[in-house]
Amino acid sequence: MKIRLALPILLCINVLILLTSGCKKEEKESVIVDTDGNIYHSIVIGTQTWMKENLKTTKYRDGSSIANLTDSAEWENYKFGAYCNYNNLKNNGNQFGRLYNWTAANSGVLAPAGWHVATKAEWETLINYLGGADVAGERIKAIVSSWSDPSLDPSLRSGFNAFPGGLRGFHQGTFDFINTGAFWWTTTEESANWAWYISVFNYTSVIKVDNFNKSLGLSVRCVKD
Repeated sequence: MKIRLALPILLCINVLILLTSGCKKEEKESVIVDTDGNIYHSIVIGTQTWMKENLKTTKYRDGSSIANLTDSAEWENYKFGAYCNYNNLKNNGNQFGRLYNWTAANSGVLAPAGWHVATKAEWETLINYLGGADVAGERIKAIVSSWSDPSLDPSLRSGFNAFPGGLRGFHQGTFDFINTGAFWWTTTEESANWAWYISVFNYTSVIKVDNFNKSLGLSVRCVKD
């Protein structure tokens, strides 16, 4: 009799444990915290899990600080990992994420544990899943005035949540394109001085994959390991 009673109870306990474990796993996958304590959220798009926000960290994963360069000439000639806020305004960094040079983006320790800066191939997987380069640019945009098309079918929006954070140029470290363009580094190198990046502008649904000088300051978006 005791055995017959114990078996159903044991089964219920096992089911409860599995359900509880599943909930905990879902919670861990939806919220990410970087070394600075910034909180990010994730979204599954096709076979990939992406962060819904650009990186804001001022530290590497090991806790060491990333150089914050405000001087334009220093930015242009700096050979190590660095970040800045657009126009050197902290509020821009909080809203759009920090801008990083490629050395920081490619350091391997910029993203929180379990995540990494996306490669060119991973971006291309996302673009292809969203219908190709001619339409994917619109489908990744956050709904922001003068940035995204309000008439786009909501079911076609990916939830990627791209904001037009602009860039810092390699020529004299100037800032440009805030509120009109979004730019992200990939960790894929093109040559000794150039690397691949992704861009999209407010006036088009096209998303572009191109390469440029590694000293540019661009946003960074992470994908799950």
